[in-house]
Amino acid sequence: MRLSVEQLQERTGISKHTWRHWVKRGLLPCVKLGRLVKVTEEDLHRFIEEHRQSRGERKQD
Repeated sequence: MRLSVEQLQERTGISKHTWRHWVKRGLLPCVKLGRLVKVTEEDLHRFIEEHRQSRGERKQD
């Protein structure tokens, strides 16, 4: 199943603007058709795991 930016917001509570920003920066794999952005559930789960932090830990850039 492919999720829209609106569905990503509903599932995670993270704003559509933030999701679009991450897509634009290339942080999240997606399919883009014009302004329509779709992300697979698998890519969403992978993105979350890659960006997960332990409590009190800051991610180093």
